[in-house]
Amino acid sequence: MLVKKIETCNKEIITKLKTFEYIQQKLGNEILQVKESQKTIIGLENVNKDNILSLAEICARIESKVTLLNQLEDNSISSITRQLKELRIQVQNLENSTGKNAGLFRKQLEKSDKAKLELKEGIQSSINNISLNNDLPRQSTPILDRNVLNLNNDLHHTVSSNAEVEIAFNFKDIPRLYKWPTLSGEGAYNHMEFMKKIHMFKENFNIPDEYISSILHSFFTKSEKKGITK
Repeated sequence: MLVKKIETCNKEIITKLKTFEYIQQKLGNEILQVKESQKTIIGLENVNKDNILSLAEICARIESKVTLLNQLEDNSISSITRQLKELRIQVQNLENSTGKNAGLFRKQLEKSDKAKLELKEGIQSSINNISLNNDLPRQSTPILDRNVLNLNNDLHHTVSSNAEVEIAFNFKDIPRLYKWPTLSGEGAYNHMEFMKKIHMFKENFNIPDEYISSILHSFFTKSEKKGITK
């Protein structure tokens, strides 16, 4: 928007300068005519009254055009000065707004990093407190996991996999967030099944722990999300 205003201002200045040059050129031609007329009058012994009146009219027209030219010049300079002043104010406002927004963005980024760190620590603490035996966390309606018998083997496999060098993975192959499991913390739910599905994605797509940690907060919804963020 600011660039368009500057371009429009430049076009108006160029147009007014061209008009000024045209009037100046025409005025020069008429001044030459006056000088020629004056030479003719000086060379004549008997000056015709009509010629004097004609010369007076020419002089009057010249004076009128000179006055008009001066007014046009004053108006052009005043208009250009006013437009430049407005542009300076707009540029200053834009700079102030940009600086203010940058400061707010930095503060929000710091808050986001702090919240992410607290969330990661809270999740890690919750995971560490989960028992590694076959006793599943229960809500009012218990759920029996038919794969519970294989849970210990899966957990041992997870521990051994973490000790190995992680294989490079292709970011494009990672499933979209909406395909990952979620945990609401409401009704009947199973922590172990939730963790096993995440572990399955990690193994199938060679996803590093750092990546999973960075998006883990997206898997929690409703009551569980509120409990994690407190």
